[in-house]
This record gives sequence, structure tokens and C-alpha cells, in this order.
Amino acid sequence: MTGEDNSRHLATVEGIRAAGGYLFADPSAAARIAPEGMVWYPQGFHLTAALLDGFLRSSTAPAGPAGTLDHYLGWSLGAWGLLVLAVTWAANRLAGRRLDLPRAVALTGAVTAACLGSELARFVVYGYPGESLGLAATVLLVALTCRPVARTGTQLAVVGALCVAVGFAYLMFLPVVAVLALAWLVRDRRRLRRRPVALAVVALLTAALTPLPAVAGLLRTDQVDNVATGGGVFPRYDAFLALAGLVAAGLLAGGLRLPVWRRYAGALAAALAFAGGFLLYFRALGTDPRYYYGKTLHLLLVVLLVGAGAATLLLPAPRRATGERRGGGPGRALVAAAVVLACAGLAGLPRGTGIFAQPFGERTTTWAAAWWSGALARPGAADLTVRVLTRAPADADAVTVVVSGRRREGYLATLFVATLQDTHGASGPAVYQLPLAEPARSAAVVEKVPGRIRFVAADAAAAGTVEALLAARPDLAGRVTLQRLE
Repeated sequence: MTGEDNSRHLATVEGIRAAGGYLFADPSAAARIAPEGMVWYPQGFHLTAALLDGFLRSSTAPAGPAGTLDHYLGWSLGAWGLLVLAVTWAANRLAGRRLDLPRAVALTGAVTAACLGSELARFVVYGYPGESLGLAATVLLVALTCRPVARTGTQLAVVGALCVAVGFAYLMFLPVVAVLALAWLVRDRRRLRRRPVALAVVALLTAALTPLPAVAGLLRTDQVDNVATGGGVFPRYDAFLALAGLVAAGLLAGGLRLPVWRRYAGALAAALAFAGGFLLYFRALGTDPRYYYGKTLHLLLVVLLVGAGAATLLLPAPRRATGERRGGGPGRALVAAAVVLACAGLAGLPRGTGIFAQPFGERTTTWAAAWWSGALARPGAADLTVRVLTRAPADADAVTVVVSGRRREGYLATLFVATLQDTHGASGPAVYQLPLAEPARSAAVVEKVPGRIRFVAADAAAAGTVEALLAARPDLAGRVTLQRLE
């Protein structure tokens, strides 16, 4: 896993475990453990992981670095698995009665293959657990506003809970969530009028809780400015065109005559408008689409995958002949298996090709194939982190800074060592907004960190850099020390 976001999310989970609740409720309680920038970040995933981890460990006491990381990765994978499960369930729910067992197997297998081969696999590699949880809640909301449950009270409670879940997990999707919820309220207004008390209570709680992290973040941080930051996003639209064509074929073949699919068409239009709005925003700024435009495409992708069940509208309705087994004969089972295999090939699962493939340096492949092949591994930084954890135990009175002759390696090791020693918050000045290469990085660290600093040198070149700095700055002798790993 190459994403440094994992360090910040892990530190936030551990900060919540130490503070006993959301960081924004008591920012000073875990200031040493959690990064300052995460205090007002949506913490739905982090609180859920911390709460479940407390039950799993039967303790809220800090764990060792290896156990802490293992558990965090487990919860991150669980959030991603929940997203895939939500997408496949939603696709089946929208298809509804047009599914028998073979068709359900074919649809579930096809959508799962697409999830594994698509950009969604990046979530695990780069560390997007909050987005995984927020997308899962959004997908469930799409399914339940297009095909509501029978009981009005249950529907109200679930829709309200999902809106709050998105607000606390990944608030960026709230504009689409608001459109989905309001459209459902308007469509089902006659049904809802029969439950005025329930409607009033749920509406009040939802309206108060859903935007809470967003409003707090806007008042306390520069979240709006962050929208235009990050690296460029240059997606290949092949997969979007293929999925959109499949969904459009089903809708035009008769889906638009059905209320469920008309509602889905509205949800898809909202997701398209959301992505298109971000694209126009960046064009208006005169820049290429940036990091958060990619997030709008993630939402559009899962909404298209949910609509994959529209393909069943191109087929005759399932036969329910007397005496015929519900799942159909062996021939239909073989057809379902063939559909799954074909979709796995289109998604590029075996070789990293297919409609989701994109450039990775000099080769073109998928995120899943790149991860599986080891192309994304960073064994040097991982090995250095382990060595520092073993030979340089946490020092409560000093900030530990790893220096390396390799560009960015010292930064990554410092970041994860601080996280696994529960000092990410205290080490922030020595990590962020500094040069990534020596000797500029060490010189910048001593200027940014006012207290004691412990440099841990990974190699002779890095040690020489710190020694030269100390020789040139005798005033640092009282607060800066050097430890060699060699």
C-alpha cells in the first residue's frame, strides 16, 4: 500500500480511541497522536473503526505498532468490502423481479468483477476508507430511493440514517445525497403525509446532523480552498462510455416506462451533473481537473455499476412455468458463468488489460493488477520504518525525524514512524510543507520544530548531512541529536 493517507487515517483512529470520541469534540485530548488537519475531517469511518476495535480488543489501551497497523488495515478492507457488497446488492435490488437465480449470479459476478478491476481498487492501495464508507452509504441511498421499502417509518429512518452517514463519512457527496433525498420526499409526499410525526422527527434530526461536519469544517478550516489542490486527474473514459451505453440501452428498451428505472435515471443524471459541474469549475479556473474531480468520477462509476441491472430489460422476463425449478436448468447456469467470465476479462482481472486499464509509467494496466504484481510496493521505505521502530523507541521529549539519502524515503518513514509511535500530531511540523530531499529537508526541520529533535540516519550520506548541519549551526547542539542505524 503506497498511500500516505493511510498514516493520517490510522493516526485519527488511534486518536479517537485515546480521546474516547470524535476529535472535534475535544481537539486537545489527542493532539499528540492525531494530525491537526484531521480534527475537523469527517470521522465516520474512524469512529466506527475505533469503536469496533475496542470491542475486538476488549480494551481501549494503546496496542503495539504491528497490531495497530494490522487492525487498521482490517477495518479499511472491511469498509471497501462493504462498498462492493453495497454496489452488488443495489444492482440486484433495482433489477428486482426480473432476476431469477442464474441472472442474479450473472449480475452479481459481473458487478463484482468491475469493482475489482476498476478505479475502485485504488481505494485500498492509496488509503481511502472514509470514501469507501461514504460511497457505500450513497449507493444504498440510491437503491432505497429508487425502490423504497414497504413500511413508511422504516423507509424514513433508513433514508435519514444514510444521509447522516454520508455527512459524517465523506461529506463531498452531500449535494447528490440532498438531490436524492429531496426527490424521494417529493415523489412519496402522499405516503409521507400519513406519518407527519415520524416525518417531522426524522427530518429535524437529519437536517441538523447531516451537515454538522461540513459546517464545522467550513468555519474552522480552509476546506473550500482544498478542492482546487492535489494532483491532476486525467481519466480514460472508455469504461464510463461502455457502462453508460449498457445502462442507456436498458432504459431505452423499456426501462423508462417503469417507475424504478425512471427514478434511477434521475439519480444517474444527478451524478453526471455533479461530475460535470466539477469539470466546468476547473475549466473556469483555467487548470486541468484536480484530485477531487476524480472523487466525482468514483461516484459516477458506482452509480453506473448499480444500473448494470438495466441489461435485464433487454431480455425476456424470467419464466416461472409450473414445475420448473426457480433457478433454471444447467444451460442457464452455464450462461451465467460465461457472463461472469466475460466481464472478468473486460475488467482486466487476469492480465490488467480491458476497459479499466490506464497508464502506469511505461505500461498500461489496472490498479488491481499493478498492486498484485508488486509494481506499487515500496519495500525500502517499509524496511526503513521497521528498523527505526526497532532501534529508536518513542521519545516523549523529542520529535523523531528519519533522514535518508533517497528522496522522499525519509519523509515516508518519518510519517509512519510517528503514526505507529502515537506522535503524529506532535511530529506534524517536522513532516508537512517541507522539502522532500536532503540537505534542504533537515535544514527546514530545525527551523520549523522549536523543541528537541532526534535525527535518525538511514545511511552514511544522511548522517553526513546532519553532521554538516550541526557543524554549521553550533547553536543546535543543545536540542538536536543524531542516531545512526548503520
